[in-house]
Parts: sequence; C-alpha cells; structure tokens
Amino acid sequence: DGDAQMGEDPAPAPLQPFGGGPSGDWGAEVEAEHEASGRNASVLEAEREKARARAERFNTEYKAPSAKTLAGANGLLSRKEVLAVRREQAEKKAARGGQFITGIDLFDPEEEAKRAARAAKFGAMLELTPEQKALREKAEAERQARKAFYVNKSNGWKLVTSAMSERGWAQIPFDESFSRKFDLRWVERRSQIDWLGHRAGAVGDVQLPQLVNHIANNNVITVKTGLLSTLRGASSSIQLAARLPETYDLSIASDRLKFLAVTKPPPTVEDDDYVDSEDEDAFAAAAAAAEEHKETMWIIKPAAMNRGRGIKVVKDIAPLRAELRGDSDDCFDSDDCAIGIDAWRGAKMDVLVQRYLTKPLLVRGTRKFDVRAYCLVSRCDEGNVIAYFHEGYARVGLVDYDASDAKIGDDLVHLTNIAVQRRHPDYEKLKDEAVLSMADLQPALAGAGIPEGWVLGEFTDQMKASMAAVIAAAAPKLDRRAGCFDLLGFDFMASAGSIGFEAHLIEVNTNPALHVSDGRRLEEILPKLVRGTLDIVLEQHGVEAALPGFAGDKKGFELVFEEKKCFRFVGAKEWVRRFSDASDASGEDEVEEGEEDKKVELE
Repeated sequence: DGDAQMGEDPAPAPLQPFGGGPSGDWGAEVEAEHEASGRNASVLEAEREKARARAERFNTEYKAPSAKTLAGANGLLSRKEVLAVRREQAEKKAARGGQFITGIDLFDPEEEAKRAARAAKFGAMLELTPEQKALREKAEAERQARKAFYVNKSNGWKLVTSAMSERGWAQIPFDESFSRKFDLRWVERRSQIDWLGHRAGAVGDVQLPQLVNHIANNNVITVKTGLLSTLRGASSSIQLAARLPETYDLSIASDRLKFLAVTKPPPTVEDDDYVDSEDEDAFAAAAAAAEEHKETMWIIKPAAMNRGRGIKVVKDIAPLRAELRGDSDDCFDSDDCAIGIDAWRGAKMDVLVQRYLTKPLLVRGTRKFDVRAYCLVSRCDEGNVIAYFHEGYARVGLVDYDASDAKIGDDLVHLTNIAVQRRHPDYEKLKDEAVLSMADLQPALAGAGIPEGWVLGEFTDQMKASMAAVIAAAAPKLDRRAGCFDLLGFDFMASAGSIGFEAHLIEVNTNPALHVSDGRRLEEILPKLVRGTLDIVLEQHGVEAALPGFAGDKKGFELVFEEKKCFRFVGAKEWVRRFSDASDASGEDEVEEGEEDKKVELE
C-alpha cells in the first residue's frame, strides 16, 4: 500500500512509458486498477459528477475528468505514482527546449541549481542540445520584441487575454505575478499593483508608462462612504446632477444626529401639545404624517461591501434608532439634537442608511430593475482626467416586486444584483430574463407611461450627467499617475419623482463583474466592452491604434468628462431646467434662452 512505499527513493531509472505495460497508458491503468479493486469507487464517481455540474453551470460541453484527476482524488496516488507524474511533466517541459520548465524563462544561479536538483531527482535531462538552445534564444528574442501584458486569473481575465492576444501581445505567465516587465497589467484589486515599482513616466516622456487598470485611490468614489463624502464636498450643481438619494453615514456623529431627527416619530393625534382636536385639517395632517412615517422604507448598507452582501431593507426603524442612541434617554429627540452629542453612547457603526426608492419603474409592470452602466476613466495623470460613458445593461429581478411587510426581508425582491439573483432556485433556466440590453428595456417598459425613446434618450442622458458629475467631483482628489486607467461600474435606478421618472445613482463599483456566463446578452456586451476599453486606453496613451475590424467597439463609449478642455456632460436643456426647478437650484447649469438644445456644457 501507499504507506509501505514511503522509504528511501530508489535510484532514478531510465524514463519508461508511464504505466510499465505495453500500452504505456499509465493513467488508464491506474484508473482501471482502482475501479477493479472497488477502492474509493464513490470518489471517482464524485469527480465525474463535479465535472458534469461544472459543464451544466457554465453551459459548456461535458469532458470526463482526466485519469490523473480521478486517480489523484482523495489521495489515491501512491508516492511512486506521484513521482511518475512529476517525471512525466519534467520530461515534457524538457522536450520543449527547456522553456518555462518552472514557469520562469530567465534564471539566476540559485534558481539554476534548484532546477538541476529537481531534474536529477525526477530523471529529466537538464542539458540542452545546440538546437534546443537556439530555439530557446529565438523564442526569448521574439518575446522581448513583443509587448507583454499580465492578467491575473480572476474576474474577466479570458476577455482581456483574448483582446490582447488578438493584438499579438505576449502574455506573462500567471505564476509571474511579481514581474515588472509588463507594458499592461490588468488585475482584480489595487493592492495587486506595485505602486512603488510602477513606471509612471511623465506627460511627454519618450518612454511610455506602464499601463495599470486601477487608479490608486479610486475608493474616493468606489466605497460608499467615499462617494457620499466626495459629493458632499462638491458644488450644489454637481450634487444635483449626481442624483444620489437621501443618505446618512452613521460612522459620523453629525449624520447620526440628523438621521435621528429625520426619523423621529411624528406626534400622535391624541397629544394636545401638537394637535388641536377641534382642528380637523390638523388632525388629518397628523394622521397622514404618522401613516407616512410608518410606511417609510430605509435600506441599510455596509460601507465597504459589494454584490448585495450585508444589505437590509427595513420599515421599522425603531431598533436602529435605539442602537444609535445607546439607551432610552430622549436627549437626541429634543428640538436641539446637538445637546446629546457630548453624551454619545452609541456603538461605532460603519454603515450607511439610504431612503428607499418606493416608486421604482418596473419591467413589464411587475419586476424591479436597475442599470449597470460603465465609466471608463481612460487617463488620470497630471495633465488630464478623461472619462467615457458606456450604456451597459439592465439587471432585472426574477420575482415580482412587493413592498409589503411579508416581503421586506426578501433580497430577491429588492436587490437586482446578479450576485443576489443567482440565489433564485431556477436561476440557470431564467438567467436570460435577468439581463436586458438597453434597447430591449424600452419595449419591456410598455404601459408604464414613459414616452417612446425615453430609455436611450432622456434616461440615458440623466445617467451620463450623473456619471460626469461624480468624476468632476472626484477629479481634485484622485491620485494622478501616467498610465493609470479604470473601468468602473455605476448603478442607477429609475424612480417616480417630481419631474416624472428620474435616474438615481445608487453606487459606484471598482472591478465590476465581467462574467459572460450570466446570460446570452452579456456574451454580446462584455467582449465588446473590454475590447473598446483597451482600444481607447492604448490609443490615448500612444501605444497602439484600434485593431482593424474592431474599431466599432469604441462606438459604445461616449465622452462625458475631460478636465483639460473644461468639459462636463450636463444633458439637454429641457430636463436640466426641470431638475433645477424641482430642486430650487440656483440655475447654474441652465442653458440660456434662444440657444439650441445642448448635450454638453463647457464650464
């Protein structure tokens, strides 16, 4: 058995066909041996079931697990068999001319010594023939002549790899994440970028900067508290255009006090200090206020989480108020809320509370939806900040919208994130209903009272204006480095408001999901999104022009902000004025009478 073979390794033998038999099919023999003996047969079948489940989930062709996978499941390989597998791998790598024997093609003396020891142990030949050495040198020269990119195996990596390979770029192996010899680096998190070693270059520098797919401090808008703080520090016209719902940061004492004041229960109609029983109008008003307070919904969000995690929708705000106050003392409910700030005894809470949009526009009159639009910040250096809008797609709930108390805690009703909707028991069958293109959204809203062309017209303009406002507010705060770009996800909802249906900004996401497995529409949208992103970034940084035949992918992007030209998209004058009138704004963003309708404003 395996334990009996844990003694000293025998001397390396000449390489034989693995399996020792005439067939040389080592894997099949091991599998047959285990199946014939009945040993761990259930494990072998479990591995096959896993492969079938993966194929069904990702809608791919089922491929039976390899013999090595089956034999290796749950420790079926003996020590001798493990060594045989390693010898086979070493031999194959040696046969390729010694390239990437350990995933690294250039070695220091210490690494060469390690390779030699491994090759001797597993029986592989280390010495290369002159022909193999020439092949290796030629391959290295070709690789050095090509531009190189690194992408880590995570969100959207296949789309990036495909787009860069089409351009003829060389891909740096996954296990060389430490390499600095890249021209473009696309990773999931900002922490995976070596900012100290990054070659930023300079505007006008002969040496092109290394391109990296994140702005070092994008959290000034991609973290919920950062977005709220950034917009609060901007002008009133910027805040108006951004259209962020009423939000309170409960990690800030002043916001806690404001929230407690806003959510203070209205006086009861029996209280003579507030309502005169002979005044019917006052009585009715007080009753209406009490009912409105009872039905007001709030959404509680963790400050730094995504994909719908930790979010709660509530009507009964009393428990949160009690937690904030820390006890039953009424000092926070007085007319002068500030008198309680010195005696604050509430626990620290890194959450935001946002007034729930209770009149959402519904797909086919029954399903809640939001829109995932994309913002490409194509450059962010000392000379300029440039941002583009991409319309993205609509995310639709898979169950009917219901704001009743019975459904208040049902995430499938209230949260349209795809990560949440995947919890639906029939998601794999219904996933194409969970995503609509923006062109498909207009007919899906038939009967809602919206005018023809509203989705791709006014609604899209409102989203563009909101996105441009956010980037304008963030621009003074962003860390400026040549070579940095960022693809961000902006989430919007459409809700009934004072001017009809309006776009409301919900949040901004770093590293937005690029999963083509979530429906056929994403299979069409996301590859073009990634190719268009890379086309714009490479062209703007003077690296390469767009590929012939794929230039159309850039057409999905529209410029909404360019700092150097003092350009910010604000929208058509008609709805800009309606927004201003509805919010009693100063009119700073209005367009003068007599001018043509404008889609942009130069500030």
